[in-house]
Amino acid sequence: DPALCKERAPTTLRAVWGEHNAKNAVHSSLDMASAEKELKALFPQGTLQLQNTLCIVKPHAMSNMLQIRMAIEEAGFRVLKEKHTVLSEARAKAFYSGSKKESFFNALVQEASAGKCAMLVLCRLEAVAVLQQLVGPEAVKDAKAFRPNSLRARFGLDGQKNAVHGSADAKRAGWEVRFFFPELGTDPVPNNEEVRDFLFRKSAKESMDLKSLSASDTAAD
Repeated sequence: DPALCKERAPTTLRAVWGEHNAKNAVHSSLDMASAEKELKALFPQGTLQLQNTLCIVKPHAMSNMLQIRMAIEEAGFRVLKEKHTVLSEARAKAFYSGSKKESFFNALVQEASAGKCAMLVLCRLEAVAVLQQLVGPEAVKDAKAFRPNSLRARFGLDGQKNAVHGSADAKRAGWEVRFFFPELGTDPVPNNEEVRDFLFRKSAKESMDLKSLSASDTAAD
């Protein structure tokens, strides 16, 4: 009931966006059994995939590395591998070889090899799409206009200094991960138990966060 939410937990989604019982803004599963049943109904087996993807924090944004990593972890990613290094021009050209015919290729390589950068292998459900949402549009001006909370809007400057790189699709993600971390090989396909464990740990954390929010609302009353 949104009215009850407004009274007891005014910062919750139903309090802010709900109108009445039939239009209470959001639905959430009651428990793990319900969650599993509802997920199967809405996302048949194979629809949601546990994936690896690559994120690169570009040289000019390394001063914001801590904030960027925090944002990544808050988005539900697990950092599987991380290394900081200075790319040679040849290595940068090899990595971005798919863009060598583009007018911005030289600027892209120059920025990539301008100083120390960070490579992170990230894992979560639908990692590629979620990271693309988190980093935002490639052009910083578009990121600021349309996705002001994205990493590129927050930490990008202009041109190729757009703070971060994220794999464009699942196939590219596999290639990029192997480019910098050949020891990882191909992405492992998780079994059902691994997916359930991932969902359980994520829901447990969010449950703890909601209990803290509820406690703070009660204390405020």
